[in-house]
Amino acid sequence: MIAFNKVVECIIPGFIFIVLCVGLLERKDIFKLFINGVEDGLKQLYKIIPIIIAFFFLSGVVVSSNIIEIIFSKFINISDETNKVLIVSMFKSISGSAGLSLGVEYLKSLGVESNLGIILSVILASSETTLYVVSLYLGRFKEKNVLPIVLLGFLCDILVVLLSFIIIY
Repeated sequence: MIAFNKVVECIIPGFIFIVLCVGLLERKDIFKLFINGVEDGLKQLYKIIPIIIAFFFLSGVVVSSNIIEIIFSKFINISDETNKVLIVSMFKSISGSAGLSLGVEYLKSLGVESNLGIILSVILASSETTLYVVSLYLGRFKEKNVLPIVLLGFLCDILVVLLSFIIIY
């Protein structure tokens, strides 16, 4: 394991060293290429930052309004613990950090070795932050037809929840 850690620690510096050596052998202006890469990265960041800010604002509104908890408590009649697991799965689809923080809070009360704790852990590890991915990637590329992608993402999230309940119970 120690040898593996040493190899992992050397991967990025080794890659940088190889790139520098190839650049010197080909007689390229490495510094200018580096600066051009940074400029291109900043241009991309300039296009993505408004999307990220808007997404975090909207997901914060959804999380703080407790609308998902209200919907689950009014329309779905199941136990409180199962309700908590489903609420976390919905928050995870909206915002990974909100789902993770809520999931950790619920894991403290459920216990990590309980059946619902295991299900919650599987959901947190397996589901995707669908709305974040859609807003970032498709918003960046100005994609207009996002409905199939959103539906497919939510379908995958629902399958994760269903399969985790089926496997554990």
